[in-house]
Amino acid sequence: MLDTLLKGKRGLVVGIAYEHSIAAGCGMAFRAWGADLAVTYGLEASKPYVSPVVAKLDAPIFLPLDVQIDGQLEAVFEEIDKQWGKLDFVLHSIAYCPKDDLHAPINGCSKEGVAQAMDVSVHSLIRMTRLAIPLMKDGGSILTMSYYAAEKAGIIGFTKALAQETAAKGITVNAVAPGYCDTDMVAAVPDGVIDKIIAATPVGRLGQPADVARSVVFLDGDDAAFITGSTLSVNGGEYMA
Repeated sequence: MLDTLLKGKRGLVVGIAYEHSIAAGCGMAFRAWGADLAVTYGLEASKPYVSPVVAKLDAPIFLPLDVQIDGQLEAVFEEIDKQWGKLDFVLHSIAYCPKDDLHAPINGCSKEGVAQAMDVSVHSLIRMTRLAIPLMKDGGSILTMSYYAAEKAGIIGFTKALAQETAAKGITVNAVAPGYCDTDMVAAVPDGVIDKIIAATPVGRLGQPADVARSVVFLDGDDAAFITGSTLSVNGGEYMA
């Protein structure tokens, strides 16, 4: 039965950067449970890393999407409308911060860096939902990942506000807040730091992309139709400890 949980549903997954990533894990779960997917890649240099994932997902729509380039977001939704004429769910899983600002103290971040980080991480979601909602004619689900600090606060606030506006249309809006997961990005963190993270996590391990993916699939399914405006923490109890 699980392989038909999302049968007949069509969704857009934004943010797959490589095979062993949270967004890729979510895409694999969507497909395993029956959904058809549209997938995007960011910079042209990232396409070779995303293409193997798309092949496994058998995604009929695979397009470039740099949210800082005018017209690319619109082109994605035009293609979805052309091929499908509808959309059941969106997963927004992109976050960015310029390197200099990422490593700066919070009061040392530049005005330009903060503006760019919020545009890519938060306002891109606003623009995306503006285009997605008209295609969700029979209701749907909007999901986003809340990752970092001020960006996270912006995502959570927008999730709550949009959920109030779309509830009457049968569209749920939720965020998922992942803890540290065993991805290529976390693999670059020094072992000593990882050991401290695991020690602070009651479950006693790093998360896996599949841990997050199962939560995302649930929120996209019909059984979660009464859940909206929420942020689900998937972190092995780390924030509770």
